[in-house]
Amino acid sequence: GEFFVSNNKEAILQDASRVASLTSQVADVSGNEATWEFFRSGIEFAGGQSIIIVTNSEGEVIASPKNLSGVNLQKIDKNFIKSALDGNTVVQLYQKGGVFAEQTLVAIVPVQKYDMSTKEIRFLGASIALKPMPQVRYIQNRLVAIIFAAQVIAWIIAFIVSFIITRQIIKPLKRMR
Repeated sequence: GEFFVSNNKEAILQDASRVASLTSQVADVSGNEATWEFFRSGIEFAGGQSIIIVTNSEGEVIASPKNLSGVNLQKIDKNFIKSALDGNTVVQLYQKGGVFAEQTLVAIVPVQKYDMSTKEIRFLGASIALKPMPQVRYIQNRLVAIIFAAQVIAWIIAFIVSFIITRQIIKPLKRMR
């Protein structure tokens, strides 16, 4: 279980980082609404295996998948992305209730841009990657089921082979007796 959780933590962190990088690049042409619309339409593809939400610096959602369910977007506020405001990346497991309808693995990566004129890093928003734990547990449970089935098959084969070998050994002994 820990392997699956840590593996998914790395995956959603990569997805959130990739989208944060794309968002900061799109922000360069922020006056171009067609670019933002193209970005919003491709957010599901850019997120890889994760559900991606992009917020601006005020915590308003600027891009999210069209069929987003189980997430209360109205509850995503500055408190939720406070660590991103400070420039920190966070990956953690959020419990059911509040923002998420079920236990969810979340990676929050700040979207930042280096301002050449002021020589400062500006906070533009946050890239939030989500993966509900039932998805993670589903893969884990499928793997356990496959291993269990393989173990049962191995026991059956071992029983049959040992039965045949035992008969082969006992047959000459019976004849000798």
